[in-house]
Amino acid sequence: MEFPSGGSVSLDGGRLVIDGEARLLLCSSLFYFRLPPEQWQDRLKQVRESGYHAVDVYIPWNFHETRPGTYDFSGRRDVAHFLDLAAAEGLHVMARPGPYICSEVDGGGLPAWLGLDPELKVRQNEPRYLDQAISWYRTVLPILAARQHGRGGSIILLQIENELDFFDCLDRPGYMQALADAATRAGISVPVIACAGQGDLAGATGGVPGVVPAANFYPDDSSPDVEAEVLAYQRELAARGIPLLVTETNRLHLTLRRELLAGARLLAPYLQSSGWNFGLNPSTGNWGNPGNFMTHSYDFGGYVSVDGATRPEYFEGRKLAAVVGALGARLASAVPVLDAPLELLPDFASSSVRPVLALSGGGYLAGLPNLGGQAGTLQLKTGGGAFAAITVPPGKCPLLVAGLPLQDWGVPGVLELATAELRAVTRTASALELAFADTPGAVLVVGSDRIPEVRAGQAEFRGHLLVAELSAGPGQVVFDDGTRLSWVTHTDVEALSAESAGDAAANSAENRERWGGSSPATVVLSRSAASPARLFADVPATRHPDAPALEALGVYAGRGRYQAAVPAGCKQLLIDGAADILAVSFRPGAGNPVPLGTLTPFGAAAVVGLPAAEGGELTADVEIWGHSNFGDARLPALSLGALRGTGTVLAVTGSVDVSGLWRVHGRGQWAEPGRAIRPFGGWSSSRLGVGIEYRKTLPAPATGEEGYLHFDGLASPVSVRVGDLVPVMVVPENPFLRLPRQADSWDIAVSFPHDPSHGPGAVTLHSGVLLQDWTVQALPQDTLDELARNAGSPAAGTEAPLPVEVAAGEARWLNPDVAGLEDGSGYFLRASGSGLMLSAWLDGTRLGRVMLGMNDDDGTPQMRGGDPGVIWLPAPMMKPQARLTLLLENRGMSAGRLESLLCERAHS
Repeated sequence: MEFPSGGSVSLDGGRLVIDGEARLLLCSSLFYFRLPPEQWQDRLKQVRESGYHAVDVYIPWNFHETRPGTYDFSGRRDVAHFLDLAAAEGLHVMARPGPYICSEVDGGGLPAWLGLDPELKVRQNEPRYLDQAISWYRTVLPILAARQHGRGGSIILLQIENELDFFDCLDRPGYMQALADAATRAGISVPVIACAGQGDLAGATGGVPGVVPAANFYPDDSSPDVEAEVLAYQRELAARGIPLLVTETNRLHLTLRRELLAGARLLAPYLQSSGWNFGLNPSTGNWGNPGNFMTHSYDFGGYVSVDGATRPEYFEGRKLAAVVGALGARLASAVPVLDAPLELLPDFASSSVRPVLALSGGGYLAGLPNLGGQAGTLQLKTGGGAFAAITVPPGKCPLLVAGLPLQDWGVPGVLELATAELRAVTRTASALELAFADTPGAVLVVGSDRIPEVRAGQAEFRGHLLVAELSAGPGQVVFDDGTRLSWVTHTDVEALSAESAGDAAANSAENRERWGGSSPATVVLSRSAASPARLFADVPATRHPDAPALEALGVYAGRGRYQAAVPAGCKQLLIDGAADILAVSFRPGAGNPVPLGTLTPFGAAAVVGLPAAEGGELTADVEIWGHSNFGDARLPALSLGALRGTGTVLAVTGSVDVSGLWRVHGRGQWAEPGRAIRPFGGWSSSRLGVGIEYRKTLPAPATGEEGYLHFDGLASPVSVRVGDLVPVMVVPENPFLRLPRQADSWDIAVSFPHDPSHGPGAVTLHSGVLLQDWTVQALPQDTLDELARNAGSPAAGTEAPLPVEVAAGEARWLNPDVAGLEDGSGYFLRASGSGLMLSAWLDGTRLGRVMLGMNDDDGTPQMRGGDPGVIWLPAPMMKPQARLTLLLENRGMSAGRLESLLCERAHS
């Protein structure tokens, strides 16, 4: 298969070729939308100084199309400026404009309003979606095309879509062809790639000619099978003339070294350089555990922290980059082999498959990871008769050259073996200097037909081989033609490890490796002004027969207040389809509102009890944390394109246990169909795992009422068919099923594999009337930001020394005195307390939200990502007279309390 050449960038013969030279690239993820613009250049410089050659840049569609048809590429959204800075720093760019990007951002980068069109199908070859997606491409791709390598910019690869093999796209070829054609029309001439998230290369690309498959790997770093997995894809792609581009992988350089040995040409660890979700909502997502919130801190432990501090892996990156730079095109064109004339004999646990790279022009690069818990010995034997051993610490994988011809570098000999990493090569007309890592006991073995004279260093001849003690210091030999070969060790590279170790010591668990070697400083914010937060006091209300989604009201980020009358006789509410954060209260009759707590159901149905059955008014304050970034069928609100709001609310007037008297239809069981009558799930059989069906006819509720079935105790999904309708899956995460309206009754059939150890529990039929005639107040995020900006004025409130209490169902603005903070210095704000959600703004710019002392009982889901307990105050935003504004909200059922506010000095 042939792929398009970018003129100056091509994928040629299984190699990544830039300006005619094969390259092996280290690429760090770095996202402009997660950093203040003032820090872009410093972070890019940091990547370059780590030795990495490129940056991976997602471009979120919904970050730039802020309203339908309204695009913004200015200020913190000026991606063109960011790309220009990358080029100025000499960094190549892998640009990833979606349309879908994942990246744990709101909706995976898809605009929230796409879900308003019930006919629009996201990530499908479907006209309504493609109209929107291609419109985004028509807007963003010209910016990228103008910044391609060879046209004054540094973009060398363009990725369309992202991990499509995770998603049930019904027409992959048609969909990917439409995106590829749009890229061509926009003038994209560099290679177009598409990454597979779980190895389905055709599923990621649709098999479209000209779209290059790339692979994302997230293995267990300690697994012995990393090389085997990577090598399998390298061979599949090599057979098609395609290099293995690892577009995402783990951050540990041990794993990157192993992937390099298996033949990767691009190594792009994710997330290597961290950031912060302030201007863009973090997502809700699953990561195998449905129903969690991504933190505003976007930090998975990469080599640069949120605030720009370097971590130990940063210096490991420099070491790996030095090896890559020393071998250059020889390594970039290398091929992994399993039959090299080189024996590797470890006495430690290591890889199950052990590829060695056959370097272009001759020689090998070899290494084995020590996957054990203590240092071990690796013995090496070459076909040229060289033998040596090296001590390998746990968690390390030294990359060693063997059988390397030196003729191309002007020396008449072969580097038979070195037991220290080759980190630099310096060549002149008559001399070659090889620089190695300073490694205890390391040796250099050189073979040559010409016997050289030892001029310096500790070296001796053993037969036809010259053996030099690298650890004894620099050395030099001179051949009879006057050519000099010298060797040195680079202690400065190893000194970086000591520096990083010093960082790690300073970066204690309490301070999260943020100080970069400096001493942490903590400032207590003890003085504040407080005022009531009546967020909806001046927000106009609209009336709706049914509760609309917030997006239908133009709220793509923000919140809304929903109110509706609850009829008398109702003791429970069944809330179905609500997301993200639902704070519920009930005012009975003419009484005072009673807080009912907070729900984060992710669209699943939930039952809430009422304090009285006399009727009254329901109030539900709904906040969008973020739309799903991944697409998880287990919870309704985690589907891509799912909307936010209260969903539907049923005033429950009746609940009946319908667990008994189900008729068994065994299919693969021995039961005569329909004859056996058992409780639901009560059939006994030795035919484990064989499907079984339970059937029952249920009477429909009174006219005008709705019915819901609740399947308690589900351990796995069950298939439910109502009458002649298409069966639907009911899952443990959402064990409710809304029944269709029918005149007299429902014929229910439930199917699942027989498993008496984990059988389902009781089945309940809830019936009632849907709440209607809703009053809704919409509060978009920009309006809330303006409220925060006004609340930060000097006359905002009265003196409020900490601790501060907030009653159940109440909210307060707090404006801490930040005079003790240094202008132009970054900080992490850490609050302690209980029962509150704290939102923070700096001069009206939202920084993030944290939960104080809340847990599952408060409706708080699991937080994933970085540190959920801090708010970053970036240095560029800490200007004179900066105003910090906090919103304290108590969404629980008892008083909440803010105990203290601490600002820890950040790196930037």
